[in-house]
Amino acid sequence: MFKQIRLLPDQYLGVSFTYHADIVARLKRLEQRRWNPDARRWEVHLSHLPQLLEILSMDERNLPRDVRLAYEAGGWKHLSVRFSLGNDYSRIGGRGLPLEALDLATSFPVPGAEFHPSYKNGEWDGRRHLLRRGPEISFPSGLLSCVRRVLREEGVDYEEEDGRQPPPRTLELAIGGPALRNYQEEAVAAACRGGRGILQMATGAGKTLVAAHIIARLGCPAVFFVHTRDLMQQARDMFEKAFGCAVGRIGDGRVEPAAVTVAMLQTTARAMGFTVPEEEVEEGLDEGAAVPAGKYAAVVEAVTAAPLAIFDECHHLPAETFFRVAMALPSAYYRFGLSATPYRADAMDLLVTAALGDKLYEVNSSALIDRGFLVPPRIRFLAVPATGELWGAQTYAEIYTRHVVENGPRNAMIAEQARRCAERGLTVLVLVQQIRHGEALARLLPDAVLLTGRVDSELRRDVLDRLRARQVEVVIATTLADEGLDIPSLDVLILAGAGKSETRALQRVGRALRQVGEKREALVLDFADPAKYLCEHSRRRLQIYRTEPRFALEFDETFARIPDELRDQVKPGLFDAR
Repeated sequence: MFKQIRLLPDQYLGVSFTYHADIVARLKRLEQRRWNPDARRWEVHLSHLPQLLEILSMDERNLPRDVRLAYEAGGWKHLSVRFSLGNDYSRIGGRGLPLEALDLATSFPVPGAEFHPSYKNGEWDGRRHLLRRGPEISFPSGLLSCVRRVLREEGVDYEEEDGRQPPPRTLELAIGGPALRNYQEEAVAAACRGGRGILQMATGAGKTLVAAHIIARLGCPAVFFVHTRDLMQQARDMFEKAFGCAVGRIGDGRVEPAAVTVAMLQTTARAMGFTVPEEEVEEGLDEGAAVPAGKYAAVVEAVTAAPLAIFDECHHLPAETFFRVAMALPSAYYRFGLSATPYRADAMDLLVTAALGDKLYEVNSSALIDRGFLVPPRIRFLAVPATGELWGAQTYAEIYTRHVVENGPRNAMIAEQARRCAERGLTVLVLVQQIRHGEALARLLPDAVLLTGRVDSELRRDVLDRLRARQVEVVIATTLADEGLDIPSLDVLILAGAGKSETRALQRVGRALRQVGEKREALVLDFADPAKYLCEHSRRRLQIYRTEPRFALEFDETFARIPDELRDQVKPGLFDAR
């Protein structure tokens, strides 16, 4: 496509190009532009050069030298850019705006994009772009520090216009119960000082209690978002105990908003008209999403009017449905995220920052173990015997079914370990990823209780209460127990489901680290799987555990039986004792 920019005498640029309707439409949005019918060209003021380069998809290095020199001599490169800050999105404009640099900093590569037809056809660059372009340019307000950094690096001055109004203090909530621990007080203070951002706190750090104190200190109506029915009930119980008053709930078929409300993200998304993508349905992220007839407006009004929003387990915000909810809360002047592991290896955690802001505070498991608030884990890796074809051309789903879900010897190992621990009077939680796997293990452990998302909420609550009270010894659970559930009495955690997620690996281990009574340590059993994909996932989990200095790693004597040829097929270090 022919494109040409030349310098004109009156600080205008002559712009010629092969006709394209989209280019013409975008040129017409520029303030200082005109059409020269005699020369059959567009003429655009020199100050619009950055926008012009973007519209024509041209590189600055390809500009004529006299155009570059004239632009720099005019000083537009250093004229002020102005922000207009909003609770959800902020607008940005001005001359000299480095759009390409801003776009790069506020976008990220989408995992698996290379397999998408539009990427293969060259119609998409494979990135998720959070900078909105058009007549107005805007970006998620959580990326404000990122945008500031880009402008500083590009040598562009900027001004900020903050039209947001801090909400008035309208709630007086007294907090009952024990005083905050020192690190919890630090987290609350950091949140109230920062106004928005992420609190990275290890599992067992008391994130919900921290949230209660944040709500009480800011003194304004709040919505506490969760993603499972169990977490909704658990958080609601904790808030009511802390505040000494009724707390609202939205989810699991109930719409009962109050000054402080615990809301399921799925129900909120459904009420807002957002469709849950199929892949999120498969991951269970639509649990409890039903909204009672006639209650849609009540849900939307309750969450969009709240000046304070807190997202529990905020590492789930990259899920498209949840991110859309987070960016549809125009009144949320204060917004915070809580998670032990808010950041991910696939760069999609930029969505968490976009919705909430930067990290405000961090405390990890090892720090809490050193302070005596958590018990240290012994993580014992058991080698799974090699069975059948391990490295063929099967898909991941086929591999997982054959070597995890339907692997008889592996399931027998899991059942035997659970049985031994139960015989010693220890409480055991076995975590699986698929219901079919849980059902297979339940057949081997007839005295165990199987919990899945299909089980009624009240029954699930009853079983978990009995596990906390040590009235049931072995519970097998799907991913509903991955996060947030408070089971201080848990002695043994068996990670039967494999997988490589750094978020889930640390979250799952954290289930067993809460201190209670004479408990001095927790036992975590994990598995080194020799099959394709699974072997690398085992290695990745081992790497994740090693990021916590107080996590003790042990390797079962069965590692001696790993065939040499399998050792050669995996990256060094997986089967090393240290």
